[in-house]
Amino acid sequence: MIFKYHWAFRMLFSVLAMITLCIIAVQFNEFSIFFSAIFFFTLGTALTIKNKDYRIFQIAFFWLLFFASIQALFFHAEYNQLFDRGGDDLSFYEKWILTGYNDFNFALNERYAYKTFIVPASAYLKFINVIGINSVFSFHINILNVFVGAFIPVFVFKTGKILFKSTTAQLAAAFVIVYPFFNYQITKVMRDVYAYLFFTIGVYILFTNWKLLFKLLVILLLLLLTMNARTESVIYILLLFGLYYFIKTKSLLLKGSLMAIVFVAAYIIYQYLNATFSIDLATITKYSEMYNELRTDNEGAGSIATLLKNGGIIGKLISIPYNWISPLPPPIIIQFNLMTLLISIGCFAWYFMLPRGVVKFYEMTQQKDNLLKYSELRALYLTFIVGSVFISYTSGDPRHILVFFPIATLFCVGYFENRTFKFDLTLNYISIIIAFISIIGYLIIKNF
Repeated sequence: MIFKYHWAFRMLFSVLAMITLCIIAVQFNEFSIFFSAIFFFTLGTALTIKNKDYRIFQIAFFWLLFFASIQALFFHAEYNQLFDRGGDDLSFYEKWILTGYNDFNFALNERYAYKTFIVPASAYLKFINVIGINSVFSFHINILNVFVGAFIPVFVFKTGKILFKSTTAQLAAAFVIVYPFFNYQITKVMRDVYAYLFFTIGVYILFTNWKLLFKLLVILLLLLLTMNARTESVIYILLLFGLYYFIKTKSLLLKGSLMAIVFVAAYIIYQYLNATFSIDLATITKYSEMYNELRTDNEGAGSIATLLKNGGIIGKLISIPYNWISPLPPPIIIQFNLMTLLISIGCFAWYFMLPRGVVKFYEMTQQKDNLLKYSELRALYLTFIVGSVFISYTSGDPRHILVFFPIATLFCVGYFENRTFKFDLTLNYISIIIAFISIIGYLIIKNF
């Protein structure tokens, strides 16, 4: 069992995290970050100690803290700042979090759907300053995101134990913990980590045997939190549970009633966003166009995804599988540095695993007679498809498909429980073809 020797992983990752944390503390004279690391480590351990999930949380926390430190040092060396070049993390920190720290009413009343991200971040900076730690160093927020992100593999493991053997659940959680592209996104000062966590929790709730009323209460809370983190991610949770009850219900009358409820709920959410945050279809279109312009200014996977999105129906259809296998091409082909090397190693591992996940997921959704979770899996399967199409037609950003990555990893690893040998050679060829096409495709797009 992977976590049988959890103490060894914790020791190794904690040493690596403390070394890199020391470098940041000395370089920026901000030793207060040790308080944040200890505070969130202790809080997370207390929240996960009941079912011994603390072992996964602690391993994830120390690894992500190590990765966040390496990433911050890399950003500082490359861009002379602790934020990604051309990313939204600097804007979120300066425009929203610091403003919220100076005026907490701003964080509570801000007109954009960021409260789930802005309020905890601003409140934590206020908290450490109230208790005498005079610091608004941005890395405190990175550690907060590490804390939130460390819960994702915990819920992957809990969901995996329902669907697969314990070893498979552990392996999937381990892959989620160390996958570099996922680490890269969730440890920055960004709100994405909250959307990833809430959807993962939503899937776990779907597969539990909790009472219906309790499920509905938790789902409503998740929807509220998600709406104030990344609004469009509400659609995925609504789809997941709406499709589940639609598939499970046999009565045509109840199916029609359920569809009516979903449409009414969607309309109410749209009206709420319009009234509260001035978000309507015209605003979404405007920001989508601005987003595309910003991304096409940069070389790499992001610009290719935008070109595909704007390439008509054919381009949008191609962008659906493209987003799943991104970054494509591996960023090391575009530019060689430490971060692109780490992300590219993860990319090649993902190219190898994703086709197997597709095969395993499809097989499980076809086992209607022998599978207790048939309706749940069908709903999840359809949510992945509809969600992928939605992302392709809106942002077209591979980063947004990562909301499905933690749960998808379960099926990729689950393939190896009962290996279908007849597929192995074919899937290896698919992985090689993906890598080859990524290199040739990038060279063609770059030169023409």
